[in-house]
Amino acid sequence: FDPAERRNRIITSQANLATRYRGAAISLVALRTENLDTDSKTMNLPSVSLTQPAFSPFPNLDPKDRSKPDQPKRWYQNLYLSFASSFQNYYSKIRVSDNFARKQFVSLDNSFHLTFPQTLFSWIILSPNLDYRETWYYVFSTDTSLSQTLKNSSPARRGTYSVGLNARTTIFGTFRPKLGRITGIRQVMTPSLNLVFVPEITRHLPFVYYTGVGSGGGKAQLLNFSFTHLLQMKTQKEGKESKFELFNYTLSTGYNFLAKEHKLSNLSSGLRSNAIP
Repeated sequence: FDPAERRNRIITSQANLATRYRGAAISLVALRTENLDTDSKTMNLPSVSLTQPAFSPFPNLDPKDRSKPDQPKRWYQNLYLSFASSFQNYYSKIRVSDNFARKQFVSLDNSFHLTFPQTLFSWIILSPNLDYRETWYYVFSTDTSLSQTLKNSSPARRGTYSVGLNARTTIFGTFRPKLGRITGIRQVMTPSLNLVFVPEITRHLPFVYYTGVGSGGGKAQLLNFSFTHLLQMKTQKEGKESKFELFNYTLSTGYNFLAKEHKLSNLSSGLRSNAIP
């Protein structure tokens, strides 16, 4: 062991609060860490996050009778929105040789995901989607911010987005072999293609590097492919039916249109089975 590391005296204080409201998850964390030997401090006082799972802005309800949700869906009711927001008030004072490196900032990071799945020819699900992320920064003037020539003591806003298109289908196959206790075998195959476009956005990119909050600015054009094969079995013994999963096989790869070399990514596969104890 490292004797110097064993002698470190660090005090960590943390308080957490989490709750849910109408499906949204809300959490608040207050964190303070202090090294008694070096007098280094790190504080998040506080950090707050809000996460809203996907929901339809246009619920499937009859405006004349909201007690009847099982009405035929209109095309715009397939629109789904999810979002997440996080706020943090950060301060650190880290000893470097005989001096301290100080960092202090406030950030508000918001992410929105919009998807609009549509069924074509009764068997293809086509899902265009849009991701937008907007981050607000306020960096206080410290020795570390001045060394990186950041715009201090004034707010900065950075927005990034990506668009994509996903196409998938599900193929079913059922066999009834009547072999011993086996009464049925079912396989489910799900191929999927996902096209992603991310533009290059460099506005206020140094704030991302400085705070570690927000998304990068690299350009990307990707085509991802995945395939899932699920095999299930149904058995019957003494009049009692049992269903279990024989195996689940997954396969995935991708193609990077902008890569100068090795455009095709590695082919990854996995096999999971619940039939073996």
